[in-house]
Amino acid sequence: MTSKPPLILLLLIFDLSFLQMTPNQPQPTSATDQLYASHHFRRYELLIEYKNLKNKGHCPQGVYVTPMPEDLYTWQGCIFLYDGPYANGIFKFNLLISQEYPRCNEPPQVHFITEMFHPLVHPQRGYLQLAHRFPHWRPHHDFICHLLHYIQSCFTTDYLMQELKREDCVNVEAFDMMTTDPGTFNRLARQCADVSCADVILYDTATDTAMSPPQDGPLSERARLRPLAFHPLDDRLFEEIKTQALNYYSDERWREAEVAAGMDPASEQGSLQDLAAHVRSSLSAGLNWFMNQTL
Repeated sequence: MTSKPPLILLLLIFDLSFLQMTPNQPQPTSATDQLYASHHFRRYELLIEYKNLKNKGHCPQGVYVTPMPEDLYTWQGCIFLYDGPYANGIFKFNLLISQEYPRCNEPPQVHFITEMFHPLVHPQRGYLQLAHRFPHWRPHHDFICHLLHYIQSCFTTDYLMQELKREDCVNVEAFDMMTTDPGTFNRLARQCADVSCADVILYDTATDTAMSPPQDGPLSERARLRPLAFHPLDDRLFEEIKTQALNYYSDERWREAEVAAGMDPASEQGSLQDLAAHVRSSLSAGLNWFMNQTL
């Protein structure tokens, strides 16, 4: 009797041969059936990645994303910046994910809706240049959580001034100004931050104010989708939220709970190094449960 490959290996590579090797189960009978099954596995992997963003260190501070209700492969997002040249800015973006993800060799596209003057953001189309950090996207090694951390790092002074090179940039005018006339660059960056917080921009949900799509083709129409919606917060609701937050962080149990879960609230050192392992582990456990429920 031929032994089966280890279950964990099958789960990590997400091969449909797992279905073929499961006895007494209906098998896909056509190429269409196999494509349908594979599509659902990919969607499930993406949902697990999204679920894992709530884990400490997976989603960077100040970055928020949510899939659109009608399209799992388009995520609306925004980033709140607290320091650096773009401090106090609130920049909206769409994350455009291929329907072949995570098996494709290209990263999701990041398309900023809020206009900005930035070396890595195309001045007309708004897409973020990813090649410097992800010259080759590695399926099941690179994850969306890594991409979100990269988005945050692109706005830090250290990254802009020390790691970025002219050949990496899609807005060379911004790069040249940043290196030769940092005072003017910083003023323009602050202006971008101020504009992003203006009511007419922050509370705007219209698509005609967005920057041009990143490219022609199937992703272009998705890039025109409405941005993440913000609404004014009245004083009463603000006080309720503030009270809940203060009560939570004044309670020692929040720290005890995080420490018990293997998280150190005082330090995030090494968290990025473990992200891929954490996500792969969750994918394995999640698909194991999925198999038990459906097969």
